[in-house]
Amino acid sequence: MKKSFYQSTSAVLDQQWQHWLDQWLDLLANEKQDLNTIKINMQLTNPKYTWREWLVAPAYEQARQGDYSLIEALKQVFNDPYSEQEPAD
Repeated sequence: MKKSFYQSTSAVLDQQWQHWLDQWLDLLANEKQDLNTIKINMQLTNPKYTWREWLVAPAYEQARQGDYSLIEALKQVFNDPYSEQEPAD
């Protein structure tokens, strides 16, 4: 779980996250749907790719120099943000 954080966490925060995770796992265990169905429903609800400044800022910089290739690549990704995308070359 520590890999999910950008900086060190406290014991209190670790305990809070563990409590949340335990509750989530209990909810999953009591679900009437199988885990694969839950996963598919989550993927249909939550986009895999979202607009983030750190992602688009380089595209703006390239476009300022006349290179719109990254803008076009991001446009393709955000046209279908729920699906797996082709890997970059």
